[in-house]
Amino acid sequence: LAPATACDAFVPKPVDEALLYRTIGEQPDLVWTFTEPPSVPTATEPAITALAPDAIAALPLPPPDTLAAWLDLARGADLHALRQQLDAAHATGPDREFRLQLDSLAARYRASAIRQILLRTRNLAPTDPA
Repeated sequence: LAPATACDAFVPKPVDEALLYRTIGEQPDLVWTFTEPPSVPTATEPAITALAPDAIAALPLPPPDTLAAWLDLARGADLHALRQQLDAAHATGPDREFRLQLDSLAARYRASAIRQILLRTRNLAPTDPA
C-alpha cells in the first residue's frame, strides 16, 4: 500500500519526532483518518490540569522498574502500549496523579516530553528496602 501511494520515506527507531512530523508533512495529499474519537473527560473523569515537568517529577512515583519499562515504551514511541500500562493501574495508588499526567501527554503524542520526565524521575523513585 505505501509504495502505491508514493510513501517511501523511512524514519529509523528510536523515532525523532521532529523528523517524523517533517517527513509526514512532506507527503502530498495527506489526509488524517482517526479510528477513535479523542478522549473527552466525563462527569466522573475530571479534566487533567497539565503540570510542568518539574512539578510532575515531584509527584509520588511508581517503582523504578515500572518507570524503566515506561521509558522503554516512550523511547520506542509506543504510546498506545504505554497508555495501556498507565490505564491498568490509574484508578488507585499514591502515584495516580503521576500516571494521569503521563497519560495526558501520551494522549497528545508528546513522547519527547514523556521521555524527559521519565529520565528525570527514574533515579528519584522509591526502592524497596532489602
